[in-house]
Amino acid sequence: MSTDDVSASGSQDEGFRPEVIVPPWKDPDRRRYRNAEEVRGVARDLAEQQVVVEVLAIQDGRVRVLDEKDYDQAMFMWEKGVLLTRREYREDVQRHFKGAYEVHSGGVAGIVKMVLPEDTSVASAIHTLTLTEGVGIAGPNYVFHITSGGAGACPASDPVPAVADAPWPASECGDEFSGEGVRVVVVDTGFDEKTAASAPWLDGVTGDQEMVNPHDLGPYAGHGTFVAGVIRAMAPRASVTVRGFLTKGGAITDEALSAQLAAALADRPDIVSMSAGTYTMDNQCPMAFEDTWKKHADKRTLLVAAAGNDTTDRLFFPAAGSAAVGVGALTADGAGRAPYSNFGTNADVYAVGTGHVNAYPNGRYVYRHDQPPTRAADFTHWRASWDGTSFATPLVSGVIAARMSGRALTSNDAWDEVRALAQAQPVPGAGPAVTPAMACSPRPIVGDGTCCCCHCDCSPQGSAT
Repeated sequence: MSTDDVSASGSQDEGFRPEVIVPPWKDPDRRRYRNAEEVRGVARDLAEQQVVVEVLAIQDGRVRVLDEKDYDQAMFMWEKGVLLTRREYREDVQRHFKGAYEVHSGGVAGIVKMVLPEDTSVASAIHTLTLTEGVGIAGPNYVFHITSGGAGACPASDPVPAVADAPWPASECGDEFSGEGVRVVVVDTGFDEKTAASAPWLDGVTGDQEMVNPHDLGPYAGHGTFVAGVIRAMAPRASVTVRGFLTKGGAITDEALSAQLAAALADRPDIVSMSAGTYTMDNQCPMAFEDTWKKHADKRTLLVAAAGNDTTDRLFFPAAGSAAVGVGALTADGAGRAPYSNFGTNADVYAVGTGHVNAYPNGRYVYRHDQPPTRAADFTHWRASWDGTSFATPLVSGVIAARMSGRALTSNDAWDEVRALAQAQPVPGAGPAVTPAMACSPRPIVGDGTCCCCHCDCSPQGSAT
């Protein structure tokens, strides 16, 4: 295979990308091919954990299991032959499907994993239970993945090499708005300490060690470290921990994610930043995730989640759920919605998601847009430029964290103020827009002198609550 090397440079003032590397969202054929490749990768990597997945699409109102040749049409994935149900409905499942049995898998308390008889599909089982027992009795064990194109489990673009001494975008506020004392948990691929050592703004960040292969950087290599870097660019002293929940192909099942999330929530973080999610068959939040958040999240913990990269308003969870702040992406200049960004209910606010420059592993990256791959880049300066709602999301998380410390607010109160500021500055064609300056902007006031947010007080500007 011949491979053309791509070398590139950039700075914190520009998110540089060589023209030879065309972002997949600009080329529909490459996008479809790339998505199909990533779906295959997720299926293969989960199979190593004895999780067999089905790849699905909705066509003519019906759920269809896709053959591998049709993976470019993928919409979502779930574990084959498995249902999740709440413990009180376990006997209902067994009554309808003789031979169905519970698997003890260390999942979230109250959620039971049931294996169906071999001749029963997940979709038909849920249809039967919905007709006979009601809505919400059982659900698939969906696969959550890094914010994607389709079910392709990939960011909006591939990373490209950059050279920079500082991240971009960066905080526009003073030291008092540093995020000090605010605890943020990142749900992602883990944390690469070697990469972090090259980026002073990541000093003190901790997390589950990500295994990075410098000879073949995969499509998600360094994703969690990059996301942590975006948070620290907005909130330089926030306490950031990166959890390696998405270590297999950038993906994890609903049940497995929820069990790990419950453990992370036990530490009562102020913010959970999650650049991952899934579409669903019925536009309902996956069962285990929903129950976990309701049962284990402290009322002061704020969930900030990526809206997805499919240019659609189809509901993408958890961003579209009532428990989350959904974040869409803007262009690098902040003047419009990024062409790849989801919208509608998925995005409560938008932030720059295009052209981010931050810490990234050194090594060789192959661009899998074509068959066979013909382009690659050698990353040699520990930096990359990258696009996606994956990176708009930690920008918003960081702005909220910074405002919390500067104004002595809870995460929810800080979010109320940031949302009000964003609503006052909507971007045409997108919606309310969060900027780095909103970490320290004056408290939003409406014409009658009252606050325009739900929980903030109306004490004079500059005073702490």
